[in-house]
Amino acid sequence: MSLRLELHDTTMEAQPLTLSQDTEPTPFNESPIQNLPPELLEEIFDLCASSDLLPDLFRTERWLPSLRLAFSQVCCNWRSISLSSPRLWRRIDISFPRLAKEFLTRSGTRSLQVVAEPLSRGIKLCDEDLKLHAGRITSFDIYFLDRGELVDLFKDLQSDLAGLTTLSLKDDDTIYAGTTFIHLPPLVHVKKLELHNVSIPWHTCSGGSLTSLILRGLEPDLLTVSQLYDIFHCSPKLEYIELKHIWTDPFSRVDGQPPSPASLPHLHKLTLQAPGHFIYDILSGISLPPDTRIEITHTRSDIAPDSNDKISSLTPLTRSPSYVLHSELTTLRIGDDMIRLLTEGAQPWSEEPADTRFSFSSDYLHPQFFFHTAHTMFFHLSHFRTLELGKHLISPIPSGYIVEFLAYATNLETLRIARTDLHQLSEALSQPRPPPAAVGDGDLGMGTQSRLVCPNLRRILLGYEGRWPFSEILLRHIVDIARVRHEASIPLAVVELNVKPKGTMKLMEELRRYVARVVEL
Repeated sequence: MSLRLELHDTTMEAQPLTLSQDTEPTPFNESPIQNLPPELLEEIFDLCASSDLLPDLFRTERWLPSLRLAFSQVCCNWRSISLSSPRLWRRIDISFPRLAKEFLTRSGTRSLQVVAEPLSRGIKLCDEDLKLHAGRITSFDIYFLDRGELVDLFKDLQSDLAGLTTLSLKDDDTIYAGTTFIHLPPLVHVKKLELHNVSIPWHTCSGGSLTSLILRGLEPDLLTVSQLYDIFHCSPKLEYIELKHIWTDPFSRVDGQPPSPASLPHLHKLTLQAPGHFIYDILSGISLPPDTRIEITHTRSDIAPDSNDKISSLTPLTRSPSYVLHSELTTLRIGDDMIRLLTEGAQPWSEEPADTRFSFSSDYLHPQFFFHTAHTMFFHLSHFRTLELGKHLISPIPSGYIVEFLAYATNLETLRIARTDLHQLSEALSQPRPPPAAVGDGDLGMGTQSRLVCPNLRRILLGYEGRWPFSEILLRHIVDIARVRHEASIPLAVVELNVKPKGTMKLMEELRRYVARVVEL
């Protein structure tokens, strides 16, 4: 039922409120809510008892199971509506056996959602009680503390879960606590599968219905790359994949050969948090649409430490040119521990997830790695029109690396940078562009050309670090950049400052002689 409430503003003259001894409260049976039709009250009850809509105060083991009972204890009318509405009782919390048994009875023939909430007292409902209604179960969403309880729960339900569409089993412990193996029947109709520290017979995921796959904390002997690819091949409808803290043997592929490629044409989001060899194995054989959001977090591995050559192959960009050449991916952000490709129209330094199409981060690589190797190991820098650099990023990096990096940005139009890095930036943007063959840490061949690096640069935006004013020293760096590029006949069109400089009127006048428009935000 779709509900819409329209609120109309009314203007009422304030009247003094006087209470007399004759004032009596309105009987509940005469209150306006009693005039609502039963169908609307039932809808309200269902919404109020939904755990997704509850504030954190009520998302506790004390309140959740008993909320639905509360509606049946207000008045005769509400009790009648509650008891005659099986859908109000379809959520079965197996941490509370007495209430769970009553809810099973009141739910009639409705489909069931079986849950065990976080911080619960464990799985207490008898397996036999649930087995009688197993055919109606469409969803499991269980946080478990005792692994034995979880194994026992599914032991007697294997042949009775034909209607299951959602399976979520989450260990309420750390990711290093080991993996629990659960025997399950074929998950023919399961669309959403989420397992934390839980392994299942992976061939049961061959039903072709999966749209969401979340796996965390799996040990090497319980999941292989080949088994993951088998799931991919059988699940062309996948829209969301999240694989975190998965330790696999890098040589676990069949006969040492890569799995056959898998096409995932409907994938919207791919999240990988794992060692490099696992990320490489996953990305090396899947075909993704150009609008897939990819989030990669590179972690250490004791199984197979990653070399720079292996790290350079962690992204699908070089193998899928259509991905990086997509018209929206023209903004590159580099931080001290990450690289991101931003969508067209993303605001400067935006942290909105929807603004990021691709991200790569690492928990131990040096910032210099991200800056120095972005153009040689991930993608060609000439593709991007906007470059965004995090604060304090280039300060510790040798100027030779900065010039070499910017030399590849031949189509760069907009540069967003923190003012803490203005000194290094002013030096780099004033340097001649090195010849194309000049690479490496030593001689870059500078001085052989009159054109500067970033020949198409037209706009510089400074900010990101607060709202205190620019000093004359910082503003002088901006003026130097503008002057040198003006003299080279490639002038800046716009300079944007995040705050109004103070006490620097002469420098501002000089800046305006070299730049068509200076914006003080």
